[in-house]
Amino acid sequence: MKAKNLLLLSASFLLLASCGGDAPAPEVTIEEAQTISKNAQAKYAADEVTIPSDFSFKSVTSATVEGKTSEMIVEVTSAITAQYFHVKTAGTVDGEDASSEQYVFVRDGVFVIAAAMGEEKMYQESSIGADTLFEQTVAEIGSKFDSKEIATDLIETLTSTIDHLIDMMPADIEGEVSYPEGVTNWSATCRSSGEGNLSVEATIKATIKEGEAESSVALSMDNYLPQSMSMSETAGADSMSSITECHWGNVDLVYPNAADFKA
Repeated sequence: MKAKNLLLLSASFLLLASCGGDAPAPEVTIEEAQTISKNAQAKYAADEVTIPSDFSFKSVTSATVEGKTSEMIVEVTSAITAQYFHVKTAGTVDGEDASSEQYVFVRDGVFVIAAAMGEEKMYQESSIGADTLFEQTVAEIGSKFDSKEIATDLIETLTSTIDHLIDMMPADIEGEVSYPEGVTNWSATCRSSGEGNLSVEATIKATIKEGEAESSVALSMDNYLPQSMSMSETAGADSMSSITECHWGNVDLVYPNAADFKA
């Protein structure tokens, strides 16, 4: 399976396009979409994008390889301004259950950490040094869910995906469509209402050693912030899909039932 024929295997996240509003944004060319995404990436590099510290996202990935299917769901809600952090995973890795859940928060002056992984559970409270305990604990377990890093990575993926789409784009040679090697069909619809806003939906079909392959991708950003990403791919009997949705700013806070985390 050649990487250039299956652009999506190299991408970690791809988006389900959603621009909001009743009327769709005006269409733009794939080259214009590339310019918009690269401008956004440059703004991130120059630290010119305001990224809310509070955010939530949900990522669902699944794959079927050689008849074996696996799925992983990751949900994160980080509201540092409200002293709240929650991460939940569900799914299997190499046939093993990889489900877990963890809450870290301060409520009514009391620091709480609640965690569960398989049969192991923990629930602790402390009214002494609650603020410091929250800061220290989130620094240890929540650092990989930094809002700036997540937004930056997703914008880089957005730009990289558009670059791959352009690499697969057919050329018009003397009135005839010429596809890159292996590609049998290519389509892309891009929309933008202005700088910092973009949605792209694309599909590529290709012939590979294993047979036919099809990759679909949709991605969107608004006000320079990634909103949602999705991808699906089939190659012979194997398949892969990924959907990620992001929310920036105000997020809903759901507190745990203590009894569920006490052994």
